[in-house]
Amino acid sequence: MISQPSPAAVLVVDDGRSATGLAVIRELARGGHRVGLATALPRSFVARSRFVSACHELPAARHDLQGFLAAVAGAAAGYDVVIPTGDVEVLALAAEREQIPAELAVAEHASLVRLLDKLELSHAAAQAGVPSPRTWPAADLPADAPEWLALKPRLHWHPEHPGAGTEPTRILARSAVASRAAGSGLLVAQELVRGSLTALVLVLDRDGRVVGRHQQVADTVYPAGAGNCVRGRTVPVDEARVEDARRLLSAVGFWGLVQLEYVESPGEPPALVDVNPRPYGSMGLAVAAGLAPSLALVDVALRRPCPPRESRAGQTYSSLGLDLRRALTSREGGLLSDIGHTLRLARPAAHAVWDPDDRKPATAQWRLTSRRLARRLIRGAATTAPG
Repeated sequence: MISQPSPAAVLVVDDGRSATGLAVIRELARGGHRVGLATALPRSFVARSRFVSACHELPAARHDLQGFLAAVAGAAAGYDVVIPTGDVEVLALAAEREQIPAELAVAEHASLVRLLDKLELSHAAAQAGVPSPRTWPAADLPADAPEWLALKPRLHWHPEHPGAGTEPTRILARSAVASRAAGSGLLVAQELVRGSLTALVLVLDRDGRVVGRHQQVADTVYPAGAGNCVRGRTVPVDEARVEDARRLLSAVGFWGLVQLEYVESPGEPPALVDVNPRPYGSMGLAVAAGLAPSLALVDVALRRPCPPRESRAGQTYSSLGLDLRRALTSREGGLLSDIGHTLRLARPAAHAVWDPDDRKPATAQWRLTSRRLARRLIRGAATTAPG
């Protein structure tokens, strides 16, 4: 674990709906920091962690931006560092960082937009020589665009269009993309890249030096094609990929914690499809493999020395709740068989939510998942019953 000169007070700003904030909170508290949570869902499973020293309720940034900023500013007065965990929170706070009376552990707003805006990212990747899918404004497709395309939001949040980034990714024919996106500058069309999902995680200090490195492969994703890793494992870090990523990130002036997602097709170079310049969903895998990304991020944010760190290969990971939801819909080899296989693989893995020293979040999540499972089993039994 990365050593800390002295404990800090850290406020994690999280929507309460995923395991991202939970991974950050647990890692920081175990590293000796005092950790508070600011969320619009003070009764969420994240807020139930015993490592949360205080919970500050705030309005959701997507629905009340000014109220969100004022609430974070008020809560942050008692903390040294603020770590937002989602795109909405990252962009909103970075744009108004002068309002926050603590160090904000994210890069400058312009840098974040170049990585989170899918059209800007494709341009930045091309300039840095990093392979990525061709991407166009969805309302202005060129004549040589492929017949089938992925229609995506350019950004997952924009202050002037707060609901624009909530649309799911859709696979559509070129003609359907043009009609659906007519008159909208908030959607992009991207060529389809199929293959296995991998990720590179880096921590960069404020001078652009890599001080943390981690690489993983997603063995199973859910929803299919959406890029959420529900089963994964660490692999040795690819030096060439690290250098390509460092070059891209330096070109846009980024520092901090970042996850870069790639799709790997046989015989093709890895294609960069997404960048998360913040804590991310499967971060529990990096923590279990020894990277300590949140501790490194606090050091970088506070301008402390941060010794280089690399995760170890061979660690496995399970987001069991999401994996069971996947089993409910995919039924690979039969529903009960798939559930049994999922549970067997989860036993030796690091978990997104389950932790024997912090059981309340998993208990809350399991109640919700078990109710869904029971309803699905009852429906399945009803549809197969004779007569």
